[in-house]
Amino acid sequence: MHTRTRTSAILLTLLLAAAPAWGQPATGQQQDCINGLAKTTQKLVKAYEKEVGSCVKNVSKEKLTQCSDADACVLGDLKGKVAKAAVSVADAAGPGCAYGLQHPTWFSGDTDLRPVLGLVNPAPSGYLFGPLLDDATIRAATDKNGAKCQGKVQKSASKLAATVLKEFAGCTKNGLKDSSIDSTATLEACFDTVVADAKGKVMKAETKLDDTVAKSCNGIDLDVAFPGPCVGAIDAPACFGAQTRCRSCQLINAYYGLTRDCDVFDDTTANGSCTIDDGRCNGSGDLCDRTFDAVSYATAHNAMSNKDENWGAPLQTWGISNQLERGVRSLMLDTHYFMGSPHLCHASCNLNMLQNWREPLVDGLVRIREFLDARPNEVVSIIFESYISEADTATEFTAAGLDPYLHSQTAGQPWPTLQQLIDADTRLIVLTDDSSAALSWHHYLWTDFAWETHYSYLAPEDFSCAGNRGTPGNDLFIFNHFITNPIGLKSFAEQVNYNPLLGDRAVQCETEGGQLPNFVTVDFVDVGDVSKVVDSLNGLGSCGG
Repeated sequence: MHTRTRTSAILLTLLLAAAPAWGQPATGQQQDCINGLAKTTQKLVKAYEKEVGSCVKNVSKEKLTQCSDADACVLGDLKGKVAKAAVSVADAAGPGCAYGLQHPTWFSGDTDLRPVLGLVNPAPSGYLFGPLLDDATIRAATDKNGAKCQGKVQKSASKLAATVLKEFAGCTKNGLKDSSIDSTATLEACFDTVVADAKGKVMKAETKLDDTVAKSCNGIDLDVAFPGPCVGAIDAPACFGAQTRCRSCQLINAYYGLTRDCDVFDDTTANGSCTIDDGRCNGSGDLCDRTFDAVSYATAHNAMSNKDENWGAPLQTWGISNQLERGVRSLMLDTHYFMGSPHLCHASCNLNMLQNWREPLVDGLVRIREFLDARPNEVVSIIFESYISEADTATEFTAAGLDPYLHSQTAGQPWPTLQQLIDADTRLIVLTDDSSAALSWHHYLWTDFAWETHYSYLAPEDFSCAGNRGTPGNDLFIFNHFITNPIGLKSFAEQVNYNPLLGDRAVQCETEGGQLPNFVTVDFVDVGDVSKVVDSLNGLGSCGG
């Protein structure tokens, strides 16, 4: 996750925010803040690991009354323990650290764990089960021993992950205390401390995992029980341990903004054993076989205009990189010329003379490319309101290195599935309101590809499902859900981004229009229930409400 806004996301960001500067010993208060965040995040991961284990166990034994789907059970957080642990992270990042320190870029105080964990979704041990936890879960009524094997191995793998995280956090704490950690490089050296394992705690957890497989899985087809990255492994127990270390390493990289080679960390060999190609598509195995137009996407209206990067009159809190890391998969962007150069800005760049009201288009596109580089199982779309030429748009895409990712769709032809887009590595869909668009990847919205609801609502009671531009029945449905009176404000988003209004209106428009709302478009995507509504429209995470 090597995006420039996430570089050294915790320590570098925190320590640069207040004296002494990074490169000098951390103050006691800074240490308390950083260590508190690390401790509570360990608890958060532990809670999620327990949720995975509990859901596998209860679905296996058919004990859930709310549903029988393990994936939905995990996302549903039926007892609220994950949400409670996430609140503890919010508290740790709150008043005690608020004396001018910035919070981690990925954290906004909400309780949706999946974006917080980033690469390790649903959990280090969860990856052993493959892309669909429910499909992998063995029902005890059918195979009691197989179900027992799954439960025991998942629990042991969770303990191994917890041990790796704890040892790394312990090294961090000690290094901050004795001032041996004063840079990203010295922080990353804590990986070496984990590998050295002076107290033997990691080895003990690994041995326990090996013993668990031997004792609890005798006679079990491990490829069936754990249809994830270890299928076909010559030494399955060793692979389970390596994959758990791999995901733990990726979590540490994501949380601390480090760049450790997890492929070497997991089994000491650069053999391609640690990847993030886990069989999921846009975060879920359930979406892989759906065509692009059969999936709903969280969409940021005027995505470039954001508070993180100090834009004037922002319409989003997070910057583009952070939006993508937090689960946004479609970005509405406005392009204009400023002094003859293509820029991202809202309204006219020439009217907005302050620098923080605009950004070179290529810079925004580079952040999208960086995300696609780092996340090979994600499909992203851009919806342009364009006031620049197609030729200049194409030049900027080339300069940003995005050309290989562009998908070309022929009007009237079936859309590919997300898996097909991922396999072809053409994972960027570009839509535009430029009626002169002629390039095969530059899709004009309103004739053949999309239609939308109105976007100039002044109050919640003005919302309707009536069509605006485009023809209802076109493949893609843009569901605009924001108030502009006369501009968008966060207080407006706080009125309309929450259920039941957002969810009920989405369902109403789906019913009236006969089409899935593909692009659920809001201001301040960090506010409210946007991710929940998108999950619900996609049929994900509905167990337990």
